[in-house]
Amino acid sequence: MKFKDSFLESALLNLIASSCNKFFIFFVSFFCAYVLTSEEHGALSVFIFLVSVISGILTQSITVSANKILSVSNGVLDDKSVSGCLNLVVLALLIWFCVCAATLYDIEASIEFLTAGTADKAEIYILLSLVPLNIAIGVIAGVLQGQQAFKLLAMANIIPVVLLTPLSMYLITKDGIFGAIQGLLIHSITTALIHALMFIKKNKALNYVSLKLEGGEVTRKVFIPLLVTSMFVTPAYWYSTKLLSETPNGLAQASLFALVWQFGMILTQVIISLGGVIMPKLSQTNISYERNPLNYLPTMLAAFVFIVPIVLSLRFWGEYVLDDFAPDDYMQCALMISAALYISAFKSGIARVIALKGKGWISIVSNAFWLVSFLTFLQLTPVLSAVSLSKSILLAHITSLVLFLPVFYWHSLVSFSVMFSRSILLITACFMSSMIVANYSNSMALNFSVLSVLFLVVMFPFFKEKKLI
Repeated sequence: MKFKDSFLESALLNLIASSCNKFFIFFVSFFCAYVLTSEEHGALSVFIFLVSVISGILTQSITVSANKILSVSNGVLDDKSVSGCLNLVVLALLIWFCVCAATLYDIEASIEFLTAGTADKAEIYILLSLVPLNIAIGVIAGVLQGQQAFKLLAMANIIPVVLLTPLSMYLITKDGIFGAIQGLLIHSITTALIHALMFIKKNKALNYVSLKLEGGEVTRKVFIPLLVTSMFVTPAYWYSTKLLSETPNGLAQASLFALVWQFGMILTQVIISLGGVIMPKLSQTNISYERNPLNYLPTMLAAFVFIVPIVLSLRFWGEYVLDDFAPDDYMQCALMISAALYISAFKSGIARVIALKGKGWISIVSNAFWLVSFLTFLQLTPVLSAVSLSKSILLAHITSLVLFLPVFYWHSLVSFSVMFSRSILLITACFMSSMIVANYSNSMALNFSVLSVLFLVVMFPFFKEKKLI
């Protein structure tokens, strides 16, 4: 089996690169859960969700768009591709300036609206300063992905985590919530600097002097639709968490939801990172985008490999990590969020086809419908809790997928022959089996036996046939 210069190597390196930031936030959140009270951790969780709204949406949109620009130009930074990337940066900074103006116009009202009064001015200033740093990180990451420079990208993300984890532990122990937020800021500054160094290392011969704002096709067809699409989804998690924090015992419930959803944030980044490897590969093959199994299998396998060990072992290690909550509560949250994430892993394949075919409006309508469905299910919930919030997320994902599949098929964005292929059905069946066992089994031996069997059943055919190499 050839590993060097293979899809598997590229996917693994890009996975490491793109997941480091989420793992850092994951570590900060879990360490704070030990050091702080559940109410304090709930307040920090609202802030972290807010970071993903204001900063994460722009980062994700600009990374995918820059990747598309460089993929089309075969990794060459010519005048057109540089101009396209400059378009992305200018538009992202313009959006940031608008957010700053709206937030700082009445900062006290902004604090109350954005964090339910749990943050202070200094924390809001740090939040706003994270955005331009993440814009820089996002566009450089997209360029390096498009240039297939995954080793440099992995180094640019691993080094800050290794260097700054001890510092963040000290700051959290010393200053609590504000120490955690300081750690996030220092991490973003360091990551941006190292990304710049890696960009220079990869593009030493770059000689570009004309700063044009031409070649805005990707900005119009990928960045803006992806930005609008993300604005229907990510803010919903922040808004619902804020609502949850305002209920009786709400900060503790927000803490439970955030602790479970931290895994979701990591998996979401895993899916995005795999997409960064898949899109250039799809552009280089003669198979139509929607009929290429390579578009779906890596993200669905990643969801399986990432989620199944967690849910099958959560009932046991959850007693130590999540001992402030009832086991039934965190198991129900984990199972429902896991099912929603698995659906997202499949839908990400459709999203990549939409991006490559330039049909972003369909993604916008689909995610707008998801938002309406989510808010509807949320309103129908008698008592808002971490469990009911997780249930609303899952129901919204199921509803939007079922109702929009005919639309996707009509516009040649999904192939039922691929969707119901033996490989995808096998992964889905094994995934559902793991959910059932995790929900009903109290035996660690049984759960780990099931885990071993499921991994063997799912992974052996792919490595035997070398489908992902």
